[in-house]
Amino acid sequence: HMPVAVIPVLGELPTEVNITTRRDAGSWLVPDNTAIEITDLTSTFHGPAPATITTEMLSQDPTNTDPYDNLNDGTTFWTSVTVNPGDLWFVAQITASEAPDIDLFVGLDTNGNGPELGEELCASTTSSWTEICEFDNPTPGDWWVLVQNWQESDNPPDEVTLATASVPDADAGLMWVEGPAAVPPGQPFDLRVYWDGTGLLSEGLVWYGIFDLGTDPGNPGNLGSAPVTLSRVADDVTKSVDNAAPNPGDTLTYTITVQPNVTNEDLSYMLTDTIPDGLTYVPGSASASFGTVDVVGNQLTWTGTMVLPGYTYQIATSDTDPGGCTAPLATDGAYVDLAAYGITPDPTVFGDTVDYSVNPTGGPFSFFGEYQGELIHFTDDGFAFFEPSTPGAQPWVNEPIPTAGDPDNLMAMFWRDMEIVYDAGTNRGVTIANLTSGGQPVAVVIEYDDVEDWPAGGNPTYDFELVAYYEPDPGEYEYVFAYNNLTGDVTAGTIGLENADGSAGVQYAYNDIAVTDGMAVCFDFAPVVQEPATITYQVTVDQNACGTLSNEVVHDTDNPGSMPAMTQADVTVECGGAQLTLDYTYYTRGGGTISGTLSFYDDGTYMDESGGMGAWQFIPNPPRIRFIYTDGSRCGAISQGHYAGNLQVQGYWACTDGSGRWGTWDASIVTGFENGIPTTPLGAEALPAFK
Repeated sequence: HMPVAVIPVLGELPTEVNITTRRDAGSWLVPDNTAIEITDLTSTFHGPAPATITTEMLSQDPTNTDPYDNLNDGTTFWTSVTVNPGDLWFVAQITASEAPDIDLFVGLDTNGNGPELGEELCASTTSSWTEICEFDNPTPGDWWVLVQNWQESDNPPDEVTLATASVPDADAGLMWVEGPAAVPPGQPFDLRVYWDGTGLLSEGLVWYGIFDLGTDPGNPGNLGSAPVTLSRVADDVTKSVDNAAPNPGDTLTYTITVQPNVTNEDLSYMLTDTIPDGLTYVPGSASASFGTVDVVGNQLTWTGTMVLPGYTYQIATSDTDPGGCTAPLATDGAYVDLAAYGITPDPTVFGDTVDYSVNPTGGPFSFFGEYQGELIHFTDDGFAFFEPSTPGAQPWVNEPIPTAGDPDNLMAMFWRDMEIVYDAGTNRGVTIANLTSGGQPVAVVIEYDDVEDWPAGGNPTYDFELVAYYEPDPGEYEYVFAYNNLTGDVTAGTIGLENADGSAGVQYAYNDIAVTDGMAVCFDFAPVVQEPATITYQVTVDQNACGTLSNEVVHDTDNPGSMPAMTQADVTVECGGAQLTLDYTYYTRGGGTISGTLSFYDDGTYMDESGGMGAWQFIPNPPRIRFIYTDGSRCGAISQGHYAGNLQVQGYWACTDGSGRWGTWDASIVTGFENGIPTTPLGAEALPAFK
C-alpha cells in the first residue's frame, strides 16, 4: 500500500489526491473535509511537475534476490534523476507493467557511479507491480532509480513503464484548488482540484504536485498539505469511419465512441458533429446506444450522461496469490497472530448476540466506492458491518450474498452462529490493532481467537480475522480475511462482502466453506466494467467530392473546468475518380451476354471491368453520353444492353474503323445525373473531340 507522503495538521483533509482523467482540462472533487474555522480559504499549489516517462522491455532477473548484480542486462534498467535545491517531493512510480511483479529501488548517487546497495534509500518490493518510492524535502543531487523484473509474464520480455518527477517549490500555473471562502469549525466542506493541460497532456503522461491549505492569507499552510497525482489515460471521445478511401456514390458509416467514466462524478456530455461538404447525411441513419441524438442539416448532436461505474471486488486466496493475498506481518501462513506482537484480547468484548464497534481513528473506510464513516461494528457471529446497517433481527442466521435487509454494508469473514469467550490466560477473545505506514493509520485488524460455535462450552473453536484498509490502492487488496486453528467443520457459514443496500456483493462461499489453517481470502476493489456509448450514422459521398474530407466532433462535459475538445475522422476521395459507375449486361450478335462495369471519370476517360479504355463526353441536347473505345477492344461485340435494376439503356455499338467503338446513351436514367444533367456538368469543349 502506498505510504502517506504529506499529512494535514489542523483538520481532516485528504492524505493524497489521485486523479485519473481522459481530458486535458477539468476538475476532481475532494468531498467531506473538516478543519478548524476557515475565514478566508487560502490555497497554494506547488508544481505540477510533469513526470519523465521511461518504458523498457525486461525479462525476469534470474538472480532476483540481488537487483544490483546485473544492471541493464535486459532484466533490470536504471535511470538518473536530478533533484534541485528546494524541491518538495521526489517520486518514482511504476505506472504500467506486463510483468506481474516488478520491484523498485531508489538511492542518492553520492559517487556518480550509479546504483549500489550502500546508497539505497527505498526498496518497494511488494508482490505486485504497483511500486512507488517517494521522498519529502529530498536531498538535492543526482538520484538513481532502479527497476527489476522480479517475475515475468507468460510472454516475456515485458513492457514496464516508470514515471519519475521532482516537484519544485513553485507554482507552474497548471493546477489549483478551490473551496468555500469561509467554513465554521468542524463543518464538512468540499474542495475541487482543477487542471488545464491543454496542449500539454496526452495519454500516458503523469503530473505530480502538492497543495497547501490555510485558514486565511496570514496562515497560508496551517491546515496542512496533500500530494496530488494526475494520470492522463486514453481520450474519452474518438471517431472512426468504415472506409477511409471511398469513391463518389459510396455509403460510409461513422462511429463516435464515448468511453466509460473514470472520474469520481457523473459526466454529462455535449457532442456536435459537423458533416463536411462532399458528404450527404443519409436520413434516419443516426442512432445511439443511449442518450439523445439529433440531426439538423449537416450537424449531428448527442447529449448523454456517463454515470459513475458501480464498484465490486475481485476475489483471490492465498492459494491463487500466495505472495500477495496475506494479512500484514503474517506469522502462520497468511494469518497474523497479534499475540506474537504483544497485543492481547479486549476484556470487555465477549458474549452471544452482541454488537461492538471500534473507531481506529484513521478516517472513513472506503467500501464499494463510498466512504462509510470511521466506525466498524463487529459481532460474535463472525461478521462486521458499517453504519447505518444493524446486525439484523436474527444475526446468528447466515444468509447468501447479496440479500436485501440488515445486515448490509457487510464484511462476512466467517458468518455462522458463534459466541465470543474472553479468557486472558488462553488468549481467547477479540483483539484489535491499528496498522500504520509512515506513522499514519492505513488499516485496522480485528482478530477473533478461539471463538466457539454456539453455545459455548466444549464446542469447536476457530481463529479468524479481518484486515480492513481505509483507502483503495491499485494492485493491492483492500479487505483480507485470514484463518487459523480451525478445530471444527467449517462448511456452514458465509464468506463475502455486501454493499450498503444489499443490492450487490461478492460471495466466496455460502454453506460450502473450504478454508484451511493459514489461509486467506482477499478482496481487491475494482470498478464494474461498463460499456462505452456509441453513436453511428451514415453519409453518401457526393459525385463531385474530391480530396480529404475532415469530419470533426467538438465535445465538452459539465465537469467544472472542462474545456471543449475536438476529434476527427478523415476520408480521402481520389480526385479524378469515377464520376459515375454503371453495372451492365450487353447482348452480343451471337446471342451471348457480356456483364461488367463501366467507370466514367471526370477527366473524360472511362474504363471497363477488363481494363478496356476510351473517352467519353456529355452531350446536353438531347442529354446523352457519347463514348468510344480508343484501344480497339470489344469491336462490334455489343448491339444493345441494360444495367442492374432492369432499367433499359438506349444505345448501340458498332465498329468505326476497326480500332474503336462508340455509343449514345440516355443519360436521364443513369445514376449520378439529375434530370438528365450530370451533377457536375462537363462541357464538351473540355473533353476529347471524337466522332
